[in-house]
Amino acid sequence: MIRCWGCGLAERLEFYHYCDIYGLLGYTAWQEFWITGDVDGRGVPVSNPNGPLDHDLFTLCARDTVKLLRNHPSLALWVGGNEQVPAPDINNALKDELKLHPHFESLHNTGESVQDVSADSKDPSQYLDGTHIYIQGSMWDGFADGKGDFTDGPYEIQYPESFFKDDFYQHGFNPEVGSVGVPVAATIKATMPPEGWKIPSFKKLPNGFIEEVPNPIWEYHKYIPYSKPGKVHNQILLYGAPADLNDFA
Repeated sequence: MIRCWGCGLAERLEFYHYCDIYGLLGYTAWQEFWITGDVDGRGVPVSNPNGPLDHDLFTLCARDTVKLLRNHPSLALWVGGNEQVPAPDINNALKDELKLHPHFESLHNTGESVQDVSADSKDPSQYLDGTHIYIQGSMWDGFADGKGDFTDGPYEIQYPESFFKDDFYQHGFNPEVGSVGVPVAATIKATMPPEGWKIPSFKKLPNGFIEEVPNPIWEYHKYIPYSKPGKVHNQILLYGAPADLNDFA
């Protein structure tokens, strides 16, 4: 399953086309509905608690996105926001318009059979989608701890085998795990001055672990090292010491 955490982007039709062909499930998260806890209603002080600015326009765009993508078999579910739920009026509108058709409702949850519902409720044309579950936020409704607490992650280097251990994550479904990565060398050279092209130095500590020391520009942009002294040995040096930026990135 791929989570399309796309920074405000509804992923292109070409993406879903190839997910359909190759049998990948696209997890459409906040990039579909453009809400994120980074800027909408969380933080200290709370940022933009009533965002977005135009709720009607937001809801209109959400409907258009659903119509654009709903028929792709690779689409798995809709999610209202990244680490946040939409404002109450938007969230309620999405819950209402993205409710499941009775044929897709769990009989365990509804307590009624499809035969018990009205003819209008059975009519697929009465549903904006009707076939995909709507989750109000990436840490709600069965994701992470299900309560909206910041219980996703971790966000640092891990040994590759750690991801496959039973005790890696304590909850049922982890919406996101951060590892590490840097842009390719060409991107760094195109977006940073030459002093930002210097790769980290590798400092060996008494305990045998390696501490990476990045240049100030990388430090400012929150570079995450490929080692965690005391827990994870450096994963870059496993391939030998890099000579320069082209070798590193």
